[in-house]
Amino acid sequence: MNRRDWAECAGIAAIAVALLLPFVAKPIHLDDPMYLWAARHIQAHPLDFYGFSVNWYGFLQPMAEANYNPPLISFYLAAVAALFGWSEPALHAALLVPAIAALLAVRALARDLGAQPVGAALTTLAMPAFLVSSTTLMADILMLSFWCGALALWVRGFATGRNASLLGAAVLAGLCPLAKYSGASVIPLLFAYAAWRERRIGRWVWLLSIPVALLVAYDALYWALYGVHAVSGAATYTLATRARTTSFADQLLVGLLFLGGCLIAPLVYAPFLWKRRGVVLGALATIGVVAVWVALGDLAGFRIRSGTDVRWDIAVQMVFFLGAAIHLFALATSDLFRRRDAGAVLLFLWVAGIFVFASVVNWTTNARAVLPAAPAAAILCWRRLALEPRFLAQRRLLRLAPLVPAAALSLAVAWGDQQLAVSAREAVATVIEHESPPAPGKLWFEGAWGFQYYMEARGARRIAVPTDLEPGDRVVTPGNNVQRVLLPSQVMEHWKAVQIPVRSWVATFSRAGGAGFYASEWGPLPFVLGPVPPELYAVDVIRVPVRLRGPDRPAEGSP
Repeated sequence: MNRRDWAECAGIAAIAVALLLPFVAKPIHLDDPMYLWAARHIQAHPLDFYGFSVNWYGFLQPMAEANYNPPLISFYLAAVAALFGWSEPALHAALLVPAIAALLAVRALARDLGAQPVGAALTTLAMPAFLVSSTTLMADILMLSFWCGALALWVRGFATGRNASLLGAAVLAGLCPLAKYSGASVIPLLFAYAAWRERRIGRWVWLLSIPVALLVAYDALYWALYGVHAVSGAATYTLATRARTTSFADQLLVGLLFLGGCLIAPLVYAPFLWKRRGVVLGALATIGVVAVWVALGDLAGFRIRSGTDVRWDIAVQMVFFLGAAIHLFALATSDLFRRRDAGAVLLFLWVAGIFVFASVVNWTTNARAVLPAAPAAAILCWRRLALEPRFLAQRRLLRLAPLVPAAALSLAVAWGDQQLAVSAREAVATVIEHESPPAPGKLWFEGAWGFQYYMEARGARRIAVPTDLEPGDRVVTPGNNVQRVLLPSQVMEHWKAVQIPVRSWVATFSRAGGAGFYASEWGPLPFVLGPVPPELYAVDVIRVPVRLRGPDRPAEGSP
């Protein structure tokens, strides 16, 4: 690397830190607790990483069966906590490392694929999927860093003939599914690139046995430790859950909305990439598709229209998100037909594969499933910009100027998600310190995610089956969460409803708002701009004994 390379890498890292540093104090959120509980256990029992039980679905079960993710991120968090403690800032700061590593890998890959390196890296950073995922403690950004690193080394290895780069790519590809099982998708991408470039199956194919062998060895270890297959168990859960979702047409449209919304940054360059006629025709086609679904009134169970009332905020954002998705596929398709090289094949399969996985295969459509396509979208954009003389005629800094509004939008989405996490932590403090009725009984709660993490930290217990609730016990039930146990109203007395404001104008996970960033069952859009409804919590007091006897049976109250 020369001086310019070092300067570009330092600049990318500095910008990433500047954008992500405001979120290092973000409370524990969504699935973060599962990774943290495993990390705490790993510190004491590193060779038995999932050898404990959790109540994540409303009943106690072994962690090895409850967690459909591998433990690599938990090992990383355990090591960080051993050095710096378990505070939220320390853990979030540690996740800056894989985020920056992913961006630097995107830079390296973009350079070898004929795209402007800094532009591609910063466009990736400016995408909502990347920025928000970098503020969680989940495995997605770690997996993405391995994914991008594997592809960057693989492409560089073929360009230079260095076997060491190809070997490094194979090792990183093996670490990908150990961070998150869906990371195994990088292996066929490596194969497709090499096969198209070389036009034959060479000795390089044996290197791809390394990631396969690592995954098989991990699955065998998992079976030896816990008596279940890790990979097939995750696949079974995914397919069984997806089978209960909505129509195929709705799945595809929701998938496009998530793809476009989560990867919206390249849309700001559309005026430089297409002729005015093409932009107008694309916009009209997009509006027409959205108008059809507005007329139908329903999208994946969410009411866009009720009588004459239309959720125009949802409809307008659908136009932009769907337009961004169409724009991305147009880039991938035109790049494939223009260049017909191995890079074009790689990028097309990369985007198309992630779309199919997120829309049809994964247990739900969410931003985390879309995230791996972010680097491909950025590189496609800048590969095309490299062919536009009127764009190249601008000064270098002016070429990056359109990313400012894109980054501002992503920061707003990340802020909205942080405020949702803050509201859950505030709810715990409010309920326990101010709103709980004076009673001698135990404090119970329903729901999971960050709310569960902070409630248990304050000594409350999550309701599980089997268990018994006694008169005087209190139960806190969040409205915007998952509940697995239904308590009959006749066994308890409602004490109070607590409202916790979400101080943001962007909703990321709200059924009422139509935002389903982490699961499309919450809403057909990854995020929604506009006023965010407050989070509601009900506090009830048990009046008669309640016997909970099974996860699929209703509670029984004794008069």
